[in-house]
Amino acid sequence: MVPVNYEAPFPGGLHPAEKTADMDMVHPGIHWAKPKSWNVLTRYPADVVHFQHWVAPMAFYLLPLTRRLKALGCKIVVTVHNPKPHEALGWLSGPEMRWLTTADAIVVHDARGRKSLVERGIDMQAIHVIPHGITFSSTAEVRGDRLATRQPACEQRSRRYVLLFGNLRGYKGVGELLAAWRVVCKSCDDVDLVIAGRLWDGASSLLSSIVANILGTRNDAKVIRRQLLDHVLAKRVRLVEGFVPDDQLDALIDGAELAVFPYVSFASQSGAACRAAGRGCPVLVSDVGALAELAMSPNWIVSPADSSGLAAALIDRLGDVAQTDCRAAQRQHVRLLGWPGVAQAHVLLYQSLCSIS
Repeated sequence: MVPVNYEAPFPGGLHPAEKTADMDMVHPGIHWAKPKSWNVLTRYPADVVHFQHWVAPMAFYLLPLTRRLKALGCKIVVTVHNPKPHEALGWLSGPEMRWLTTADAIVVHDARGRKSLVERGIDMQAIHVIPHGITFSSTAEVRGDRLATRQPACEQRSRRYVLLFGNLRGYKGVGELLAAWRVVCKSCDDVDLVIAGRLWDGASSLLSSIVANILGTRNDAKVIRRQLLDHVLAKRVRLVEGFVPDDQLDALIDGAELAVFPYVSFASQSGAACRAAGRGCPVLVSDVGALAELAMSPNWIVSPADSSGLAAALIDRLGDVAQTDCRAAQRQHVRLLGWPGVAQAHVLLYQSLCSIS
C-alpha cells in the first residue's frame, strides 16, 4: 500500500472557516490546481486506487484522474463521507454523480448512507458498508476539568462539564443543544456546557464570506452567537472558538462528564463522536446516520431536533455518569470498531474487486 495525501483537495481560500494548520496537508500531494501533481497516482503499478471524498467540487479533477487510472487497469474505490450533502449542490451534483458512477466500489459508513446514495442514483450493488474506524487511547486518563483554551484562564475550573466539539454547523444541532441547556441549568447547577470548534462565518476573506452566505453557514454562526447572549447561557456555556489542537482536544474529552452530538440531519458517521467514544467518553447522540451505533444503550440516543427530549436525556445521563463507570462501558461497547477490523474489511473488498477481473 502506498499512501498519497492531498496537498489541497479544494481551494482553501473558499473555505468558510478560518484557515488553520489542519488545512495544510502533506507536501507534495494531490493539488486541485496542479495537474502534474495528479501523476503521482499513475506512477505506481496499483491494482486498486482508493479515494477519500468529502465535497462535490473535488469531482472536477478526480473524474479525469479516475478515467486515466481505469485506462491503466486500476479498480477504483471511493469512500463517500457525506452521502447526503449538507447543503444544496445545484449544478455541482452533475460532475460528482458522473465521477461516483465510474467507481468500481463505493464505501459508506452505515445503511442510511447507502440509502442516501441509492436515492441519488447510485447502484446499490456498488455500495459497501464499512464502519468508521475508532482509535482507542492507550492509557487511562485522569478525570477532572482539564479545559485548555486559547482564551484567558476560565473561572471555576473545578466544575463539571458536558462537551460538544467539531465544526459548528447548523445540521449538528448546536441550536437545539443550547435550547436544551437552558432547561438543564434549572436542574443541574454544578455542570457547564463547553462548545469547542470553528464557526463557519466566512470572516477570513471576501471569498470565504461569499461561500458562507451561499451555504448558509454564516447565518448559522450568527444564530449561535445570538443564543449565547442569553443571560442564562452566558453564565453556563463556554465557547472555545477556533481550531483546537489535538492535545488540547483530548484534554477536553478526558475531562468531560459526557460528549453530546445532537445532529438534526446526517447520513454518515461522525469522526468527532468516534474520537470521544474511543477515549472512553460517554456519547449522547441523536438517531441519525450511524451515530446510534456508538451509543451504549437506547438511553443514550435521542430523537433529532427534539430539544425537550435532549434536555431530559442530558439530566438523566449526568446522573448516570456520577454513579457508574460509564467510561469503561463506552469503550467496551465500541471495541469491535477498532481500525484493525475496519482495515481487514477493506482488504476483503480490494481482493473481491481484483478477483472479478
